[in-house]
Amino acid sequence: MLLGMIGGTIPEDHRSTLNQLSLFNRTGDFTLLPTAQKLSSLHRYLVRHFADENSAFFSLEQRVIVDTGICFPGGIFPEMQRSDAIVVRTLSEWVEDFRSAVKGEERSNALLQADRALASAESRVKRIASRISMMFPLLTTTLGSVAADGRIVVLKKERARMLTDYLLESVRIVARAAMRFREPYEEETGEETGRKHFKERRRIAVFSKLMDGIHRLKRVANEEDGSDLIVERLLSSIDSLYLESLLVFAFSKGITEASRRIKLFRQYAENAPLPAKAFPDLLKKELDRMYAVVERAAKSLPGETEHGGYSPVVIPEPEPQIIEHEELREGGGDQNLFLSQKKTDSGPPERSFANSFFDIISVDRGLLSIPKVRFRGFPGILLLPGNAVGAYDKVGDLLLVPHSALNNRPLDALLPAFASFRWLSDDSGKTLNMWGDIAGGRGARSMPELEASFREAYCSWVKSELEGGEAVDAAKSLGASLKEDGGFARLFG
Repeated sequence: MLLGMIGGTIPEDHRSTLNQLSLFNRTGDFTLLPTAQKLSSLHRYLVRHFADENSAFFSLEQRVIVDTGICFPGGIFPEMQRSDAIVVRTLSEWVEDFRSAVKGEERSNALLQADRALASAESRVKRIASRISMMFPLLTTTLGSVAADGRIVVLKKERARMLTDYLLESVRIVARAAMRFREPYEEETGEETGRKHFKERRRIAVFSKLMDGIHRLKRVANEEDGSDLIVERLLSSIDSLYLESLLVFAFSKGITEASRRIKLFRQYAENAPLPAKAFPDLLKKELDRMYAVVERAAKSLPGETEHGGYSPVVIPEPEPQIIEHEELREGGGDQNLFLSQKKTDSGPPERSFANSFFDIISVDRGLLSIPKVRFRGFPGILLLPGNAVGAYDKVGDLLLVPHSALNNRPLDALLPAFASFRWLSDDSGKTLNMWGDIAGGRGARSMPELEASFREAYCSWVKSELEGGEAVDAAKSLGASLKEDGGFARLFG
């Protein structure tokens, strides 16, 4: 089946790998399995071969092989579960975005997903703001508002609504300033723009006092009747609104960054030699680099075997359940070269991929303090086939995670990628020095070893915050240090 899709021009080394896979398929003998390096080389060849064809998009069969590393015979294809709340691309979509740039198309898959992610973030902000608009006036017209001199002033309904509007707008202004986000009017000139700037600077200056006053409502509520649950919910909602507002501006910058990269790809394609215009050499280099990033991440794991490392081709567990069809049996022994994994009923995941993404940010808000995030938004997420280990591609600005994470253990896949992002975004050396002091052996341990231990401690810290349990001492110390970075992204506590 696969040979039929490729044609008869396949290089001898890749034909040999296919023959080894076919032999493994017939015998189930893992000693016959090609090395991870050979499987990775074969998959890269497939991606290039399919992308070099003249069709505008991958066929369904090609897309599944490129995205999952599995050849599903007989038209059986896996379902993908993903959310519009974050930008997640498969490998085939990533290649097609390059094609869009070459063809001069303005709206790539990445931009369309970024638009949806921004709309989702804005919707979450509106829901939280609506909740605050109900709670805050209720409190200020019953318990009252704490004045600057400590007096309790019970507000009238009209004043309470005005204060609520002022609070909601102030949160947006402060979040926008923290993310260095420019509104369109800031490009204008004139007296009106000057007045807007003055009012916003004044709001930012008094914002901390406003938050202190709202925080003291908890003490007032406790003194009144011993019930401060509604105040707790209000404080939590305001904090969530601030965090979500930061994310809105990060997503907005992400759209600008995606547009900028597409323009760069187009410029490269226009200047590329004629033979390379169908599939620019730049894309081939980026593909090789991403495989190298994931391969380095895989090698840092303990217990690497002879066939260890990154393999895009999915290999089943022992005693696999092989899917067969009558129409394929007639073609001989080369039909099921890429095998589906053994079917298991593991039940629904504890949290979705999108929820895992946002849960990590809610714990490690210092991610928002990374200069790259504040100026250009979060990196994109690219799903790679096979046994990929979560990692960050700094040059391509992508979080690389396994395709299987959409349906299975997304938190475990995303955490190493975010840890890698944290480590590689440390241009000042602050994180390196801090972790060197915590882990010990700074100067005596290699950089890959330090990075691997950092990733392990980072994952332990975030999981302990989200799921409970005791983190190791190094992870606790790491979390305490990283929380300081996220102080600007917290209004309370």
